[in-house]
Amino acid sequence: MAEHFQFADLRELLVCANEEKSGDQLAGIAARTERERGAAKRALADITLEHIVANPVIAHADVPNLVTA
Repeated sequence: MAEHFQFADLRELLVCANEEKSGDQLAGIAARTERERGAAKRALADITLEHIVANPVIAHADVPNLVTA
């Protein structure tokens, strides 16, 4: 029987596709299994950059300006 994984939003997809970190586990946001991580990575591969830019995970105002003249 095939497993099916659903990700609530882009944020959850990005977190689950990311490599395992103890901080993510402690926060309860990490993928629960390697299969879930693999499914997230495959799903993320189907997301366009345009979709990611149009749906920011954090507000632009919260990101420091790293570009200097």
